[in-house]
Amino acid sequence: MRNLVSRLSILIPMTSRVTATSHIKVSFFVTPTNSSTELMKITTKLSKSKSPGYDNVGPSLITDVSIVILDPIVHIFNLSLLDGCVSDKLNIAKVIPLFKKDDRSQPSNYIVLYLY
Repeated sequence: MRNLVSRLSILIPMTSRVTATSHIKVSFFVTPTNSSTELMKITTKLSKSKSPGYDNVGPSLITDVSIVILDPIVHIFNLSLLDGCVSDKLNIAKVIPLFKKDDRSQPSNYIVLYLY
């Protein structure tokens, strides 16, 4: 497998660095925000009863301190979009196998649920 990857990498031409916004003109997901107002609207809609993520920071804490952290979060978010760099910690997920049907000893009888 490693040998195949090495051979394919030689055949693929090198291109210039692609940034998050260089090939997408308008997108809901990659457009930087201009103010903390947009993020404030999102944080006020967070349900305080939801459980925290892998970092043990729950929506209740985020809502309580949002007025203090909004501007730094907006700045970090915009830099991440413009530079195309995202923290590896944002790729962490809980993987939960959910049983579908039939024999529980067969892995094919499960679906995978990822909780981010």
